[in-house]
Amino acid sequence: MASYGVTPEAFRSTVCQASNAQHNRSGREFSSTLADVPAAAYVSKLPHIPRQSTDQGLGEDKKNAIEEGVRMILRAMGEDVTRAGLRETPKRVAAAMEFFSRGYRADPKDVIRNALFSVEEGHEDGQYLAGKQGMVTVGRIDISSLCEHHLLPFFGKCHIGYIPDKHVLGISKFARIMEIYSRRLQIQERLTQQIALAVMKVAKPRGVAVLLECTHMCMAMRGVSSPGSVTTTKAFLGVFETDPALRSEFMSSIFRQAAAGT
Repeated sequence: MASYGVTPEAFRSTVCQASNAQHNRSGREFSSTLADVPAAAYVSKLPHIPRQSTDQGLGEDKKNAIEEGVRMILRAMGEDVTRAGLRETPKRVAAAMEFFSRGYRADPKDVIRNALFSVEEGHEDGQYLAGKQGMVTVGRIDISSLCEHHLLPFFGKCHIGYIPDKHVLGISKFARIMEIYSRRLQIQERLTQQIALAVMKVAKPRGVAVLLECTHMCMAMRGVSSPGSVTTTKAFLGVFETDPALRSEFMSSIFRQAAAGT
């Protein structure tokens, strides 16, 4: 087996250290995980989810147009687009924009596939409690997008809660849905609503709640130059719209997780 300059002993030691570190991190993350929340399931933080995409990209013509546009901007700023540091910049920006716009070329139904499961499945006769599903909350999902006003990033955490009706949604699919709408030019308010509406459409739950907490680089780097500011947006659909107790339970689960330091 090729070692690529690393001895087998060093390799095994590195793997063991990484494994132990991950174990310790997991213990910290999942200790004190909202066991006291009644009728609620809470996932404190999603693990890394490898991207699975059939995105065909922008196409060469559109990427070439972006590259030329970047050169025009750089020249207008007084830069020399032929110098070493900028020579590949137009191509890199085009590739970045292809990634940041991939959500326009995706559909939530395509990422859900077979990840909707009947809530009755696995119950013995007479044990299923129809209409008694508790709240499921998936919290602290990393989210980032591009502000459509300045083409600068905003990033933070996304929290999603829903009350299943006849189906439950595979946990990783919340991050998939979120990525579809965050990989577009966005404003945070619209992004929050689109995530909630998409979950409502594909899972058909009794209700959906979404909360985003984001830092906007258009505020941190320019204008008011307020790097510590956080913008919070919420969307409530279905039973969350009409039941203050459910909204309170959703918000409390988020606050308790933050207090636990996870």
